[in-house]
Amino acid sequence: MALLRDLQAEVAEALNSLGGKLSRGLHDNYIFYSASHVNRAVDGFIFLRDGHRIDAAKLAIRPCIEAMLRIEAVRKKPELLYRIAYSERLEVQKWVRPAATRQGKKYDFDSDDKQWREFKRMYEEQFPGHKLLDKELRLIDAASGGGLKAYYDSYYRMYCKYDHAALVASGGYLDDLADPYDSRTMVCCAFSALDALVSIGAMTKNVEVLRHRTDTLSKQPTERLIRQRER
Repeated sequence: MALLRDLQAEVAEALNSLGGKLSRGLHDNYIFYSASHVNRAVDGFIFLRDGHRIDAAKLAIRPCIEAMLRIEAVRKKPELLYRIAYSERLEVQKWVRPAATRQGKKYDFDSDDKQWREFKRMYEEQFPGHKLLDKELRLIDAASGGGLKAYYDSYYRMYCKYDHAALVASGGYLDDLADPYDSRTMVCCAFSALDALVSIGAMTKNVEVLRHRTDTLSKQPTERLIRQRER
């Protein structure tokens, strides 16, 4: 948790260092906003853990992993950014179209198509060498693209149980397995966000020190999480 606190402070500083600077385009914007999402999730996790809300804090872990998996996918295979945007468009349509129908309104296909054409135009200008594939990118595919398929199959699947309110999680049957990895997982996500911010020009003083501390932690055995406040 001490390392996680230091990482969160460094991520916040890195984000602030980009204030007033001109973005290089869609790729940098995606990294910036995804890292901001990680920062908020980690900040909330720390707040809840400091208040001994162990179970509530767990609910912040899965969104953090999702952001990390996509960050690493885009860093290793930048062309996946287009498929991420395409996938998000499909998800928004699934949400907005039924909402329009419930209100007796017609979904504005023309406006949607116009905005998407404008995005494609911008994308093609910024990445003329990318192949634009109109195909949904599942999170497992993003994980594979970022070299983190094993992480998806282990930690991500485990923390999904908590966010999906699976009985095995809500009944506390996973806690002994998950508890020692909660803060370690958030450390991994926070460092990914920090490293990505540095790659787009963020200023940070302690990234190498934090990289060493993160690597060292990953090699150390886990410790049991004490759930009750000691008296």
